Amino acid sequence: MNPPEPLLIRADASERIGTGHVMRMIALAQAYQDRGGAATILSIACPDAIVERVRREKIEFEKLAAEGLGSAIDARQTIARGESMDAKWVVLDGYHFGLEYQRALRKAGFKVLAVDDYGHCETWAADAVLNQNIFAPELDYRSEIEGCRFLLGTPFALLRREFRMEAENRRAAGDREGSIKAYQPIRRLLVTLGGSDPDNITGQLLAALNSLPELRLEIKTLVGGGNPHLEKLRQLAITSPHSIELLQNVVDMPSLYRWADGVISAGGSTCWEWMFYGLPAAVVCLADNQDPVVDALSKRRLALDLSRNGSLEAAVLPVRLKDWLTRPHQTSDAGSEPVVDAKGAERVVSLLDGSQVWLQRAAITDARLWFRWANDPAVRANGFSPDAIPWETHLEWFKSHQRSPDSRLWIGFNTEGQPLGYVRLHRRGGEWEIGVAVDPATRGKNIGRKLVRLALREFKSEDQTKASGCAIVARIKPENAPSLKLFQNLGFMSDQKRTTSDCCVLTCKLA
Repeated sequence: MNPPEPLLIRADASERIGTGHVMRMIALAQAYQDRGGAATILSIACPDAIVERVRREKIEFEKLAAEGLGSAIDARQTIARGESMDAKWVVLDGYHFGLEYQRALRKAGFKVLAVDDYGHCETWAADAVLNQNIFAPELDYRSEIEGCRFLLGTPFALLRREFRMEAENRRAAGDREGSIKAYQPIRRLLVTLGGSDPDNITGQLLAALNSLPELRLEIKTLVGGGNPHLEKLRQLAITSPHSIELLQNVVDMPSLYRWADGVISAGGSTCWEWMFYGLPAAVVCLADNQDPVVDALSKRRLALDLSRNGSLEAAVLPVRLKDWLTRPHQTSDAGSEPVVDAKGAERVVSLLDGSQVWLQRAAITDARLWFRWANDPAVRANGFSPDAIPWETHLEWFKSHQRSPDSRLWIGFNTEGQPLGYVRLHRRGGEWEIGVAVDPATRGKNIGRKLVRLALREFKSEDQTKASGCAIVARIKPENAPSLKLFQNLGFMSDQKRTTSDCCVLTCKLA
């Protein structure tokens, strides 16, 4: 299972730029790592705390000496680094990477993924453009590169590995409602306004909340490494009638979202995190690029806009906050089905590594789809039990295996979300048996091999200690030449001792 080519990411962070560009690139780099690839983040500007976070995730980080973000020198140095590491794709996340910068990278032979938030280029010179915002599908994107892929909307929201793992655990447990919060008055409030907050909007919010002692809130406030107002925030916490905890360098964000009844956030990438948890939210616009995000969330009743009509003024803010905290259902529909599924990074890297395939643990809602594939005539003919499977029998089997610790059921999708097939693993004694089926419309396109390859990698990543050295067994009819070739190409070896005239047994051990 050869790893994909190294991935080069160019992104910056500062008090003026904010930290969101680099933080979401951490999510992309993690997903690429999970495919077996190596990622490097290049920056001209980045606070030490963010650099430490990048390296803690075992992502390579390098500083460029160039002056001028997005300058010609910046582009030349990025090209040189990409050439030295044999990168195929370069990802650009920042509004200073304009048309000429993109052209320079493509002229040097790289494929370019440009990350956008509001259409900062009128025309793009990129092979793919990513805008994860909820309003992105409404924008008019144009690229001078034929065949440019536009990855638009919250299906491509880049959430970090901890969120992706939680999404998989929920699906494996059959927990469709695990992310839905009931509408109750908010008592446990999370406040997170990004990594810098130069205008100390966090302080304005805490001061307004302190003027509402009757609410008796528990407040956890995230203070980014680039925030210059830490001492002022400490004084507000000390003198507060509420219980206020200031948190820095937080790694386990999922635990904070699970704790919270509601969240106040900036209109940046953090929005897709609390939306994954279905939390009632109030949002603040801290920069011009956040304005369309805040406006879209407000219009869709996914959050309360605290920036509107001078709402951050001292005389108005406490009134609006109290109304929202006591009656969040009046101003937000965030308790409805979440519009972020935490699989966006996997969709994007499925394009970057060339496979255009990603996996998701099967949920009970996938039972009908699995049933259709399992009863496909070609699947039945190649199986050891050729008779059609009754629905009741299939549903009982699916429910028992979907939640079993001795089974893994995955559904494969392409980058656009079209279902491609399934892979299953079942423990039998001291080994695991594997099976795969692909949708009839996708046969002959090497999809089965890609699905199995990803499933084996994902299985190993679940628990490397247990999976390392684990025997994986494929049982195949001798006349099923495509399946035999599939597993042989992935390194499965024929087990002559167990192979019979009716059944070829192929095995591999995960390294």
